[in-house]
Amino acid sequence: MSYRAMLGRMARPPGAAPLLGVAVLLVVSGLIPAGLVSATPAAPRIGEELPHPAAGGPWTNLTPAEGDGPPGSVGAVMVNDSADGYDLWFGGSVAHAGGAIGATWVFEDGNWTNLTDRLEFSPPARTFAAAAYDAAEGVVVLFGGLGDPTYLNDTWAFHDGNWTNSTPFLSLAPSARAEAAMTYDAATRSLLLFGGVSSAGPLGDTWAYSDGAWSHVLPRAAPPPSCCDSLAYDSTDQEAVLLAADASDAHLYTWSYAAGNWTNRTGTTGPSGRQWGAFVDDPAVGGALLFGGTALPTAPYWPLGDAWIFSGNAWTWAPGGSVSGASPAPRWDAAVAPEVGASACFLLVGGAGINGSVPAGAEVWTGCGDRALWTNGSGTGPGEPNPPSLSLVPTPFGGVAPFTTDLNITVENGTPPFDLSVCAATEGCYSAPPWNGTGPYHRLESFGNPGTYSVSALVTDSDGLSASATASVVVSAPTPLTVTYVEVPVSGVAPLDAQFEASVAGGTPPYSVQWSFGDGTVAAGSPGENLSHVYDTEGTFYPSLEVVDARGQNVSYSLPAIAVHPPSSGPGGSGRGPLSADDELALAILLAGVAVAATVYAVRRRRLKAEVDATLDEVRTAGRPPEGS
Repeated sequence: MSYRAMLGRMARPPGAAPLLGVAVLLVVSGLIPAGLVSATPAAPRIGEELPHPAAGGPWTNLTPAEGDGPPGSVGAVMVNDSADGYDLWFGGSVAHAGGAIGATWVFEDGNWTNLTDRLEFSPPARTFAAAAYDAAEGVVVLFGGLGDPTYLNDTWAFHDGNWTNSTPFLSLAPSARAEAAMTYDAATRSLLLFGGVSSAGPLGDTWAYSDGAWSHVLPRAAPPPSCCDSLAYDSTDQEAVLLAADASDAHLYTWSYAAGNWTNRTGTTGPSGRQWGAFVDDPAVGGALLFGGTALPTAPYWPLGDAWIFSGNAWTWAPGGSVSGASPAPRWDAAVAPEVGASACFLLVGGAGINGSVPAGAEVWTGCGDRALWTNGSGTGPGEPNPPSLSLVPTPFGGVAPFTTDLNITVENGTPPFDLSVCAATEGCYSAPPWNGTGPYHRLESFGNPGTYSVSALVTDSDGLSASATASVVVSAPTPLTVTYVEVPVSGVAPLDAQFEASVAGGTPPYSVQWSFGDGTVAAGSPGENLSHVYDTEGTFYPSLEVVDARGQNVSYSLPAIAVHPPSSGPGGSGRGPLSADDELALAILLAGVAVAATVYAVRRRRLKAEVDATLDEVRTAGRPPEGS
């Protein structure tokens, strides 16, 4: 069953007029605020056809001045709908990790219109779907994507202002996935889909979609499973070209597809390893054009701003810069496509910056695709690339928390001035002013907690060529701070002279020692120093101690209570004060005499008892009868 038989016809939105249109196949990146789907759609604004620069001219920013339209989102799709005469935008998410939405917008003659509330049917919200225009049937086809959080494998078609769910009519379909690459293959008059990511990981299967049905293609050779690839049809060489990134070796592989088979076209030269590059057929340069992407390894999602042309199964560098503002800034997850009615021009829309940062709205740029594009029409040839190389050296590489290091950044080669961005785990990302590359660039980064941190830098030169570098900073935990103390005596009669001393180990010297004596007085000391404090009044006092090292590590102790008694009252409660030294000596002699007397008395008592016992024995003996009587 053909698309035309399946799809219901829907009237064009009220107020719409025949559309001059522009052609775009892209993924728009940015942030979509809450309430976008339910917003009241604005009436279409049909403007004059926007002027285009002459072939060979620089980029021109076509972003609507009013700022209307969908703000950027991650993983939205936008496809030129040639049959309906406008560009179709759908889906995306408010964050890279989730929050999928399901709004439908169209871009027409430089203006955006929200169709969401005018649609009878619409695909469920999703991000990172695959979409392309099927020129054979004259419809836009949407497949799969990531819901919240389910991987999808439904198929939808958009024609004449209406979505139709084609899934019930299918007997076969690819498995559920997101990030699949899809394009129209004019040679076979069918859509070509490759790879993507499922809950089980990257996929590497090939599918074709023609006349409303999916078929599984089994080529003799195929690219390995991969994620976030770029796929475009090269009308000059009449083959589809796939850019497949291998995160394990940070390399970009080039494959071409024709007559049901893949061929590895990877050479010794070409673009650096990347994902999410904008890749489009560009007959004006005789091949397919690649712009930007995110450098591998992806963290922290460094955007690239260089351009390359794939023609005759070989790569050629196309110089062009972003520092001067004459062309789009480096970005990833953007898209580019030929512009309808302008054979030498194409559009670039949206995109994300460092770590997914995006502008408030989706930028729309147009450019004309000859080899002098990014040199502002100077007519010079592409020449040979002179990519920069970047060095990032934290000085020092590590230390004890809290820790501050100097990121020493140097660049070699490339064409100044340079755009420089630095990312660190604690302070986020920082963009430096344009840098001429002379001498090292210094950036201080601080780390408060122990751990191993990744710091990264990206430099983009005025030709759009980029280089990145990553280093690790190891922050160790400080040695625990330990304190021992001496406090004597812990009791006595007022006035009591108490001695205090603390010994400190571990931590980071120098140390601060603070004593609180419990009677409202405090004193600063140092390790090993003996402090004397006199308690003049009676009572119970609770001293404490706090020690702080040079890095702010501290320990506190509550010391044993000190009991201070009132002065001695003397015999009879006379209230006499403490004994003098002579009195104490006399008392000691008296006590010694008493002890001696007690000893003499005990000895004499024992002798007397012995004499008495002997006398009693004699008396008993005298009173007995003689033996043998």
